[in-house]
Amino acid sequence: MIRKILGPPGTGKTTRLLKYVQTFLKLGTPLDRIGYFAFTKRAANEAKERMLKLYPQYGYRELENFRTLHSLAFWKLGMKKENVMQPEDYEKIGEEVGIEVTVYNSGQEETGYIDSDSEYFNLINIARIKNHTLKEEYDTDLYSDDLDYNFLEIIEEELNSYKNFHKLKDYTDMIEEFISSIDKGEIECPTFDVVFIDEAQDLSPIQWKMYDLLKKNSKHIILAGDDDQAIYGWAGADVKRFQNEPAKEKVLPKSYRVPLKVQQVASTIISQ
Repeated sequence: MIRKILGPPGTGKTTRLLKYVQTFLKLGTPLDRIGYFAFTKRAANEAKERMLKLYPQYGYRELENFRTLHSLAFWKLGMKKENVMQPEDYEKIGEEVGIEVTVYNSGQEETGYIDSDSEYFNLINIARIKNHTLKEEYDTDLYSDDLDYNFLEIIEEELNSYKNFHKLKDYTDMIEEFISSIDKGEIECPTFDVVFIDEAQDLSPIQWKMYDLLKKNSKHIILAGDDDQAIYGWAGADVKRFQNEPAKEKVLPKSYRVPLKVQQVASTIISQ
């Protein structure tokens, strides 16, 4: 069974998800058979903190299945923090190829997207997130006209060589390895009685592949998101997959955060 909760900001989607969690617990579902995965670390931590207030008898250990999809891959692959690419690693690679690069976020907090001042590094990672070849992503109209494709290939080769030599992975590598390891039978896919996905409109194509594996190994799926929102489209969010996912839908029509006049203006823009 798949359910989909739809609603704009402030309509209580997370609250509704947590009420479903409470219902499953009351029906006797063990907590470790419930997987709650949010797109961002902030949202996952918020859900965890709200659960701790509802169930003070639990601790963080009992809520280990409340996390992001990247965190799930990191955990199940048995990785450690020292195995993960850090901003300074990208800066070293930049020095090797003769460019200065500053990485503001290496992917941990939000999307897995590398947020830097270099379009080259950003493009390389976003192509993988979107399941595009380097050329397919380069040929989109999202990047500067002066980006050199041959130099882009050199940076990609240097990046891969650096990661292999130092035995490091980025956050996209984690999901790719999680998927391939399950396909090869090297690790078992986590199984749940119910899986919750919050902020589902922001999942990228590679994250939807991970979702498909979880869906095969779960009895119930409950998705929540705003089908009109795609603020992470720049980072590869596939909102159409969320919109088209077959499910029994529940629309939450009232926002407790956005004033009516603001909502009316937004609805006018969306309709165009």
